[in-house]
Amino acid sequence: MDFSTPASALQSLQRREMVPPEVRSLGLKLAAGPFANDDALPGLPDEAVAGVKALLASHVWEALAVGLLLAKHVVDCQSIAIDDDFMETLFQVADTDLEHSEPRVRGLVAAMLGSLARREGKGLAVYDRFFARLSSSIESNFERTHHTITDRVSGDKEVAVDDTTGWKALETSILALKELVAAIGRPLADGGHMTDKVIDYTCRGATEHVNRHVREASFRLIAAIIEACESVEGCTAPAQGPLLTSRFVPAIAKGMQDNWSQVRFAASVANRALLGALPNAEAREAYFDLLLPRMCLNRYYMAEGVKLYSQETWRRYLDGEGRTMVAKHAPAVVAYYVAMTDANNHVVREAACHCIAEMAAKVDHAAIAPHVPALLRALLICFKDESWPVRDAACVASGRFAAAFPEECREQLPLLFERWFKHLAEPIWSVREDSAAALGEVCAAYGREAIDRCLAWVKEMLPKAREQPAQTYEEMKAMQNDAKAHTDKQRYSCGSLAPKLKKGGCSDCEVTRASVPWEYADGAIYMAKELCAVAPEEAAALLPQLADVAALTHFPQADTLRETLFKALPEMARTLGKKLFRPHLEALIGPLFDALARPGTHQLAGHAAGACVRELSAFMGPSIFRGRLSPDQIHIMETSPYVIRGVERALPPVPHGMGAESPPIGMAPWAQAVGVRMP
Repeated sequence: MDFSTPASALQSLQRREMVPPEVRSLGLKLAAGPFANDDALPGLPDEAVAGVKALLASHVWEALAVGLLLAKHVVDCQSIAIDDDFMETLFQVADTDLEHSEPRVRGLVAAMLGSLARREGKGLAVYDRFFARLSSSIESNFERTHHTITDRVSGDKEVAVDDTTGWKALETSILALKELVAAIGRPLADGGHMTDKVIDYTCRGATEHVNRHVREASFRLIAAIIEACESVEGCTAPAQGPLLTSRFVPAIAKGMQDNWSQVRFAASVANRALLGALPNAEAREAYFDLLLPRMCLNRYYMAEGVKLYSQETWRRYLDGEGRTMVAKHAPAVVAYYVAMTDANNHVVREAACHCIAEMAAKVDHAAIAPHVPALLRALLICFKDESWPVRDAACVASGRFAAAFPEECREQLPLLFERWFKHLAEPIWSVREDSAAALGEVCAAYGREAIDRCLAWVKEMLPKAREQPAQTYEEMKAMQNDAKAHTDKQRYSCGSLAPKLKKGGCSDCEVTRASVPWEYADGAIYMAKELCAVAPEEAAALLPQLADVAALTHFPQADTLRETLFKALPEMARTLGKKLFRPHLEALIGPLFDALARPGTHQLAGHAAGACVRELSAFMGPSIFRGRLSPDQIHIMETSPYVIRGVERALPPVPHGMGAESPPIGMAPWAQAVGVRMP
């Protein structure tokens, strides 16, 4: 069923085979009448009113849902007068079907109540009529582990509820109350309707309920209450007079770290409403010990909606003051980050590592220095995390941290180097690359003592590629496609080696794979690239060893090594400069063109080799580069699709006849760029 518009809903009703013929016939008449399109209704004939009432009285949930949608459409048209009889019918249906067994019906009841409350002069009357019913529904369903439903079709039936599926009428009753609050707004707050009772079960639902849908609905209600009050400092619950902030801020803070992304998002929406309702920056800062750390971390949260929404909230209320506020509230922020590095959810641990890296790079060092030991301990724990994205983020964060606080981190350097070098050979390539980047920052900060360690490691690990056992592509494919090796085995979650369905999702892991020789060599290539910036002469001396590694072909992963090297070479050349790079160019040309010439070359390695040829030619100069090539290599450069197609995409043709810059006759512009002579 499509309930996006009245016309779509009526069309869907015609296609439902289980719907009785008389209901489909009624829907057809309504679709041909005033509900033929989704524009505002010009009027409401008596036969249309009778048709809507007939649908609302149906025992078929699809017909009832369509009737509710049509009724809402009628109510939304403020220009149409609604008589008391039709209004009473809607009230009775809302009362009867508030706890209907079909959640789509309950959701439409909630939406219709909001529309009724938006009718001029009807808001408070609708609230007063339905508040007791809604309150009773919420309270009676709050603690139930099994929910008894009464509906028109099946009578009483008991349905089990849990922490992930919908909690039956509780969620939708809270949403119905939210619709009323959002529709009425400030008059509801001024009229003393925001009682302690409403605030109490709203906060309990947001923070204590086991069901994520209920928590999400509760935060949506909190946001509606705050927006209705407009200024939360001036809106009090009349019974005892506590400020809404004293109840809502702790609830919002807890929701912003909820394990379910949709709850975290709803709490973030409530947080923005709260910040907007507080009168000024000083009033907002009073709650930053709780709110600021969560706002910071959610800017790096994996769920895109939470991340982008949190970034926009940060810009809106802390633009230009974020670093100052983090430094000012550093104890609370640090304590939260450290706690989140031990969270059950691996994406939260990853975000915490990113936040620690950001803090080291951007926040006033004097404010962070006292907390370096605690933050460093947290990162060292994350180095051993079961989830590789967490280890990846920990590598980046630790490098920035050591570079920003070299003296404070000096005591832990031996352990840090041990972890960095271990991760340079990780089975995950991005962890290897980011470990090298971290060590590059460390070398820049610590100078010779760090450079010598890294050089020694690279020289030792580059030759390990020769120790990789020989294997053909066919043997590797046969092993990978062996059904017996992959049948009735443990399944693992994405983002880690963690078995699925264990407590904590990707956070529990008892399986790791030891690094193999070629992975050590791959990490050494990444590290050699970083050394070019801090020790150019020593790094240039490594180029012949890199060429030797690129010449290996006795195992399938050798193509991955070549891909890594060919992606790194242009940047290494630019960093070293022509004087240091030129003497080693010929040693690298052989493996580079062998990768382009071999028919069995992996496509990623081929693309990397083609891009490397183009960039090195542009860097050295097309004529100089071409002069180092043999006739066979020139032919490969002129015919290899990895070279030619890449240049065609990167350099669109330039029209001839444009003066001195026009290419020679017979040479295309892209060919001139890399020194390719056209016949």
